[in-house]
Amino acid sequence: MFVNAHVSRGRFSGTIKARQAATVAIILVLLGLGLFRILRHSSSGGEAVKLKDEAVEAIPVEVVEAIRMNIQNEIEVTGNIKSQDDVNVGSEVVGKVTFVGADEGDFVHAGDLLIQLDSSTLQSQLNQAKAALKAAEAQYRQLSIAKELEGKKVKTDL
Repeated sequence: MFVNAHVSRGRFSGTIKARQAATVAIILVLLGLGLFRILRHSSSGGEAVKLKDEAVEAIPVEVVEAIRMNIQNEIEVTGNIKSQDDVNVGSEVVGKVTFVGADEGDFVHAGDLLIQLDSSTLQSQLNQAKAALKAAEAQYRQLSIAKELEGKKVKTDL
Protein backbone atom coordinates (compact mmCIF):
# COMPACT_ATOMS: atom_id res chain seq x y z
CA MET A 1 0.00 0.00 0.00
CA PHE A 2 1.10 3.42 -0.79
CA VAL A 3 0.50 6.25 1.57
CA ASN A 4 0.57 9.78 0.34
CA ALA A 5 2.45 11.84 2.86
CA HIS A 6 2.21 15.56 2.58
CA VAL A 7 4.97 17.43 4.16
CA SER A 8 4.74 21.12 4.43
CA ARG A 9 8.28 21.62 3.35
CA GLY A 10 8.92 21.31 -0.36
CA ARG A 11 12.34 19.62 -0.16
CA PHE A 12 11.03 16.38 1.43
CA SER A 13 8.14 15.80 -1.02
CA GLY A 14 10.51 14.84 -3.86
CA THR A 15 12.40 12.22 -1.81
CA ILE A 16 9.19 10.48 -0.70
CA LYS A 17 7.99 10.14 -4.28
CA ALA A 18 11.38 8.77 -5.34
CA ARG A 19 11.33 6.17 -2.56
CA GLN A 20 7.82 5.04 -3.53
CA ALA A 21 8.81 4.70 -7.17
CA ALA A 22 11.92 2.70 -6.23
CA THR A 23 9.90 0.37 -3.99
CA VAL A 24 7.35 -0.27 -6.74
CA ALA A 25 10.16 -0.95 -9.25
CA ILE A 26 11.87 -3.45 -6.92
CA ILE A 27 8.59 -5.31 -6.28
CA LEU A 28 7.84 -5.52 -10.01
CA VAL A 29 11.36 -6.82 -10.77
CA LEU A 30 11.08 -9.50 -8.06
CA LEU A 31 7.65 -10.60 -9.34
CA GLY A 32 8.98 -10.73 -12.91
CA LEU A 33 11.98 -12.86 -11.90
CA GLY A 34 9.80 -15.26 -9.96
CA LEU A 35 7.36 -15.61 -12.82
CA PHE A 36 10.18 -16.13 -15.31
CA ARG A 37 11.73 -18.86 -13.17
CA ILE A 38 8.39 -20.66 -12.75
CA LEU A 39 7.67 -20.59 -16.47
CA ARG A 40 11.18 -21.70 -17.42
CA HIS A 41 11.10 -24.60 -14.95
CA SER A 42 7.71 -25.91 -16.08
CA SER A 43 8.41 -25.68 -19.83
CA SER A 44 11.98 -26.94 -19.90
CA GLY A 45 13.16 -29.99 -18.04
CA GLY A 46 10.74 -30.55 -15.20
CA GLU A 47 8.22 -32.65 -17.09
CA ALA A 48 10.80 -34.10 -19.43
CA VAL A 49 12.50 -35.80 -16.52
CA LYS A 50 9.19 -37.27 -15.37
CA LEU A 51 8.47 -38.62 -18.87
CA LYS A 52 11.88 -40.30 -19.05
CA ASP A 53 11.26 -42.05 -15.74
CA GLU A 54 7.86 -43.40 -16.87
CA ALA A 55 7.61 -45.91 -19.73
CA VAL A 56 5.57 -44.04 -22.32
CA GLU A 57 5.11 -45.46 -25.82
CA ALA A 58 4.80 -43.09 -28.71
CA ILE A 59 1.70 -43.62 -30.83
CA PRO A 60 2.40 -43.29 -34.55
CA VAL A 61 0.15 -40.82 -36.29
CA GLU A 62 -0.26 -39.72 -39.89
CA VAL A 63 -0.62 -36.03 -40.50
CA VAL A 64 -2.53 -34.99 -43.60
CA GLU A 65 -3.32 -31.53 -44.84
CA ALA A 66 -7.04 -30.76 -44.76
CA ILE A 67 -8.61 -30.01 -48.14
CA ARG A 68 -12.05 -28.71 -49.05
CA MET A 69 -14.26 -31.17 -50.97
CA ASN A 70 -17.91 -32.14 -51.44
CA ILE A 71 -19.26 -35.02 -49.39
CA GLN A 72 -22.19 -37.13 -50.57
CA ASN A 73 -24.51 -38.66 -48.02
CA GLU A 74 -25.59 -42.11 -49.19
CA ILE A 75 -27.32 -44.72 -47.11
CA GLU A 76 -27.83 -48.30 -48.27
CA VAL A 77 -30.44 -50.29 -46.40
CA THR A 78 -32.21 -53.58 -46.90
CA GLY A 79 -35.82 -54.05 -45.89
CA ASN A 80 -39.42 -54.49 -46.89
CA ILE A 81 -41.78 -51.70 -47.82
CA LYS A 82 -45.41 -52.07 -46.81
CA SER A 83 -48.11 -49.77 -48.08
CA GLN A 84 -50.58 -48.10 -45.75
CA ASP A 85 -53.57 -49.42 -47.69
CA ASP A 86 -53.88 -52.87 -49.25
CA VAL A 87 -56.63 -53.61 -51.76
CA ASN A 88 -57.54 -57.10 -52.92
CA VAL A 89 -58.80 -57.21 -56.48
CA GLY A 90 -60.84 -60.19 -57.55
CA SER A 91 -63.18 -61.31 -60.30
CA GLU A 92 -66.73 -62.67 -60.07
CA VAL A 93 -66.17 -64.87 -63.11
CA VAL A 94 -63.38 -67.15 -64.21
CA GLY A 95 -61.66 -66.37 -67.48
CA LYS A 96 -58.47 -65.80 -69.37
CA VAL A 97 -56.81 -62.38 -68.84
CA THR A 98 -56.29 -60.55 -72.15
CA PHE A 99 -55.22 -57.08 -70.85
CA VAL A 100 -53.43 -55.77 -67.74
CA GLY A 101 -53.77 -52.00 -67.31
CA ALA A 102 -51.46 -51.43 -64.32
CA ASP A 103 -48.26 -52.88 -62.94
CA GLU A 104 -47.58 -53.68 -59.30
CA GLY A 105 -46.87 -50.47 -57.40
CA ASP A 106 -48.57 -48.16 -59.94
CA PHE A 107 -50.94 -45.49 -58.70
CA VAL A 108 -54.47 -46.03 -60.01
CA HIS A 109 -57.70 -44.07 -59.71
CA ALA A 110 -61.29 -45.18 -59.29
CA GLY A 111 -62.69 -46.27 -62.63
CA ASP A 112 -59.31 -47.17 -64.23
CA LEU A 113 -59.36 -50.42 -66.22
CA LEU A 114 -57.04 -52.81 -64.39
CA ILE A 115 -57.76 -56.19 -66.02
CA GLN A 116 -59.78 -57.33 -69.01
CA LEU A 117 -60.92 -60.93 -69.31
CA ASP A 118 -61.46 -62.87 -72.54
CA SER A 119 -65.14 -62.33 -73.29
CA SER A 120 -65.58 -64.91 -76.06
CA THR A 121 -66.91 -67.60 -73.68
CA LEU A 122 -69.24 -65.13 -72.00
CA GLN A 123 -70.40 -63.80 -75.39
CA SER A 124 -71.30 -67.32 -76.57
CA GLN A 125 -73.19 -67.95 -73.30
CA LEU A 126 -75.07 -64.66 -73.85
CA ASN A 127 -75.95 -65.67 -77.41
CA GLN A 128 -77.25 -69.04 -76.16
CA ALA A 129 -79.35 -67.30 -73.51
CA LYS A 130 -80.83 -64.91 -76.13
CA ALA A 131 -81.68 -67.85 -78.39
CA ALA A 132 -83.30 -69.70 -75.47
CA LEU A 133 -85.33 -66.54 -74.69
CA LYS A 134 -86.56 -66.30 -78.29
CA ALA A 135 -87.50 -69.98 -78.23
CA ALA A 136 -89.38 -69.52 -74.94
CA GLU A 137 -91.21 -66.49 -76.32
CA ALA A 138 -92.22 -68.45 -79.45
CA GLN A 139 -93.44 -71.35 -77.35
CA TYR A 140 -95.43 -68.91 -75.21
CA ARG A 141 -97.09 -67.45 -78.27
CA GLN A 142 -97.97 -70.95 -79.52
CA LEU A 143 -99.45 -71.91 -76.17
CA SER A 144 -101.42 -68.68 -76.00
CA ILE A 145 -102.88 -69.31 -79.45
CA ALA A 146 -103.65 -72.94 -78.57
CA LYS A 147 -105.52 -71.85 -75.45
CA GLU A 148 -107.60 -69.41 -77.50
CA LEU A 149 -108.43 -72.02 -80.02
CA GLU A 150 -109.37 -74.59 -77.44
CA GLY A 151 -112.43 -72.66 -76.50
CA LYS A 152 -113.55 -72.37 -80.11
CA LYS A 153 -114.49 -75.26 -82.25
CA VAL A 154 -113.44 -75.18 -85.80
CA LYS A 155 -115.77 -76.68 -88.40
CA THR A 156 -114.15 -78.68 -91.00
CA ASP A 157 -115.81 -80.42 -94.00
CA LEU A 158 -114.00 -83.55 -93.91
